[in-house]
Amino acid sequence: MDINSESVLVSNGIQIDNLYIPPFTLERGTIVVIQLPSGFHFSRQLFRLVDFFTGTEEHDAVAVQAKLKFANHIIEEGWTRFFYPLTVGRYIKKSANPTSDLAQQIYEAERLRPDTCISTLPGGTRKMLSLLSVFSWTDKIVFDLMGSDPMGGQEAFNLVRKQIGRSGAAILIDHNDEFKNDCTKFVVAEQKGA
Repeated sequence: MDINSESVLVSNGIQIDNLYIPPFTLERGTIVVIQLPSGFHFSRQLFRLVDFFTGTEEHDAVAVQAKLKFANHIIEEGWTRFFYPLTVGRYIKKSANPTSDLAQQIYEAERLRPDTCISTLPGGTRKMLSLLSVFSWTDKIVFDLMGSDPMGGQEAFNLVRKQIGRSGAAILIDHNDEFKNDCTKFVVAEQKGA
């Protein structure tokens, strides 16, 4: 693998079922967009790639040089969402780095209060909250835009571009090509076989 001091992640090509993601290198200060086909298998393929890129699952063709963190989806499950709904303040307390004030920016950016219920937030606002919480820990991330409308997706992409700066890096896994001209490298997954 071609690894240098600027490399955060190097992939020599990944095969998932009948899908092939061509080789790419993620370097500091860059955003790589991986376009997967939309449809039934998108979520499963997304989370397999997330596992490889964050080092949760090893893959022979992927060398992770610096830890990446996934901006996970904010989902409330179970009966507690009815009796004790998750609020923005509790989510930040649970998910964000307490020594960073970055996650607190969500209050100003989205005009929210700590007692605002997560279930009342649109997808784009949830994504911004998730991204800011992750960026309070690291500037090297993997993210997607599921649940975001086009304007929310653009805001999220702009936030990522700003936060990675010169030392961070990001991988966006998406099924659209709207950021094809805004990223450092655009990788299109290829269907192989039936």
